[in-house]
Amino acid sequence: MDLNHVAAFVRVAQDGSFTAAAKALAVPKSSVSRGVAQLERELGIRLIHRTTRQLHLTEAGRAYYTRVSRALHDVHDAARQAAEDQTELRGVVRVTAPVDIGVWALARMVRKFVRKHPKIHVEVSLSGRVVDLVGEGFDLAVRAGPLRDSSLVARRIGEPPSAAYAVARYIARHGKPESVTELAKHNCILFRSSGTSATWVLSLRR
Repeated sequence: MDLNHVAAFVRVAQDGSFTAAAKALAVPKSSVSRGVAQLERELGIRLIHRTTRQLHLTEAGRAYYTRVSRALHDVHDAARQAAEDQTELRGVVRVTAPVDIGVWALARMVRKFVRKHPKIHVEVSLSGRVVDLVGEGFDLAVRAGPLRDSSLVARRIGEPPSAAYAVARYIARHGKPESVTELAKHNCILFRSSGTSATWVLSLRR
């Protein structure tokens, strides 16, 4: 069934004439007349009684109009809502990140984002483990290091500054290194992902 024919019938029933319906739909009057006639043939019932001066709905036509007019309204309303959804972001976004990044930077970013897009609800999960984004239902992960899953889309968002730090007690006990090469003799604490080796790579940047 052609929904254009149904829409033509509804417009005729609302406007009370084929001429007014054709004008409202911006189509020739003959197209509206043929569409309604085709709809009647497909349904096997008479929807409209036509005379040279007026028309009126049959009993079956009134019953059919009551139901299809509501249905068409729902279709148009759904189309309008879908168009609005394309222009206004909404929904739930699940994000995972390490605890330090979440506290240091992500909280501020999320707060700024939801102020700009109030209809988006952001759920943040802070964890040091490497999660399965698809299996655990996450939309986004903030991570450092190489991308292991080639099916994921990755984008570099920055490079955190790196430096070597020591507390005063350590310096008092082991001495203060005077060059990069001396650092190789000192103890260190490294951040690493599960399953990777921890190697302290030293380089001198000019």
